[in-house]
Amino acid sequence: MKQKVFQIVDIPELDTLLSNHEIFDDYHASASTLIQIYSVNTNDLILQKLRQKLSILFPITVIVGASSIAQVFNQKITVVNVVLGFTFFNKTKLSVICKSCVENDEYNAGLSISNEISIVDDVVSVMLLTTPLSLDLNEFMIGLNQHSRSIHFFGGGAADYNASGITYVYYADKVFSKGTVAVIFSSKHLQCSVYKSLGWQSLSKEMMVTESDGAWIKKIDGEPAFNVYSRYINIKNDPSFFQNAIDFPLIFNRNDEDCVRSPVDVNQSGEIKFLGDINVGEKFKIGYGNPESIINSMLYMEKDIRKFNPEALFVFACCCRYYLLQEDAELEIQPLSELAPTVGFYTYGELMSDKGVLQLLNSTMVVAAFKEIDTKTSVKDKAVNSQNISLQKHAQIISRLVHFICRVSDELAQSNEALDRISKTDKLTNLNNRMFLDAELNKNIFLSAKSLREKEKTFSVLLLDIDFFKTINDTYGHLVGDDVLINLAILLKNSLRPTDVVGRWGGEEFLILIPESNFTIAMKVAEKIRKAVEGYCFSSNLKLTCSIGVSNFQLHDTPRSIISRVDRALYIAKNNGRNRIFYQ
Repeated sequence: MKQKVFQIVDIPELDTLLSNHEIFDDYHASASTLIQIYSVNTNDLILQKLRQKLSILFPITVIVGASSIAQVFNQKITVVNVVLGFTFFNKTKLSVICKSCVENDEYNAGLSISNEISIVDDVVSVMLLTTPLSLDLNEFMIGLNQHSRSIHFFGGGAADYNASGITYVYYADKVFSKGTVAVIFSSKHLQCSVYKSLGWQSLSKEMMVTESDGAWIKKIDGEPAFNVYSRYINIKNDPSFFQNAIDFPLIFNRNDEDCVRSPVDVNQSGEIKFLGDINVGEKFKIGYGNPESIINSMLYMEKDIRKFNPEALFVFACCCRYYLLQEDAELEIQPLSELAPTVGFYTYGELMSDKGVLQLLNSTMVVAAFKEIDTKTSVKDKAVNSQNISLQKHAQIISRLVHFICRVSDELAQSNEALDRISKTDKLTNLNNRMFLDAELNKNIFLSAKSLREKEKTFSVLLLDIDFFKTINDTYGHLVGDDVLINLAILLKNSLRPTDVVGRWGGEEFLILIPESNFTIAMKVAEKIRKAVEGYCFSSNLKLTCSIGVSNFQLHDTPRSIISRVDRALYIAKNNGRNRIFYQ
């Protein structure tokens, strides 16, 4: 196989390019040809004429493309010119699926593509070009992921250089502003491997998504999501929000890997739309690109690609990398182009499959590497030295500032963690204190209210009181009483699951929250604790008992209502003779 990449300005320049008959020789000698067209211009007359002319000159060729922020051709990046990538395959078959999509039908569009791919033989990989601004890509990927498969998916979301709010993907003479083009590579001789590089670093304190709706985050730590960008980044809620906020994505941890989500829109209510799914309860930090880390991450990826020994590379890089690196953006591309001819574009979201599941990435560079098995080229063993890659002065300054901020943030985070731990811990028993229990109770109520209708289990609350504790203090002194509380705390922790929450509610009362529970589970836990306390020998050979009130979360409960209910249950347990459990 071969790949050749060119840049042109207009049709006359295409005519000049094609006057070299070598391209036609490669075309006629190949089993199939893929032509990729990338341009910042959106659906203009030149692109239309270009696709028409190429379709006439190369009649059995697959011609696809997308609008972009900037285009990659070998070791260069261009904004002005149209980039053409010709990939000639010797023993590979190409087929195309393109779907226009209407609103709220993204799942079915993804499922339809998945079904069509499943009936194609010898599929090695699939390239996806899609319009992320006009589609719910989360629903689309859920549909596409319905068939488990080991093939490689890769691609990118068409971008919008002119800030028109519309992006396009192409197949031959078809243009889609709401749709997806899938190119299927089928062969017994083709090898494909897909790689990714990130390099973004976390800067802020950890925060949590407390309310979301699909790709829209409504609240962070209980306040409008936009407040985070306003407070920490000094970004305004105006038409320039996307351009100003794109370099500051949210960084989550999913499956022990960084997962990045970039902001793309904000509404007047302070809700922010992101390119990708975000779940309530997920914790994140605001990130920023460190140029040095980005280059080092790319070089780490380049080593793996070098071992693969590719004949062609397709690159899909997030537009924020281009905005951040500016003149240094080509430093990411040059080492790759030394391995094989390289074509690609800067995207609004990158697509890549991991362990058979298609994922939407942000702020990432995705590289698809190809070679056909009968190729006899030698492995390129000249390693790229990071010291030979020199960042521009502004990028060096940014790298040092980011490094400084990260170190200071780490030190502050460690201090804050220590203070946070102290503020949430009861000094005597080393259990959680009342403030922490209040927060956990609120969190459990919030999460259970959403899921109560979908499952039988909710969460349970236990309120425990040591029977006749005042007598212990009066008879043996407060030091013995303290020792009883300390030993009871150890006993409670040993009686509960790691997911359960226990803390000192006040005096000799202890509150226990049991998630994923119901009446039966709660009563079993309560009885286990009651028996453990009854059978334990405390200091001074004291034998003690406890009473426990039990209740479950009910729809429309508030912290006040559920605590009031479990407090009444405890009161009844004590009035009924103590050393017993009562459920209300």
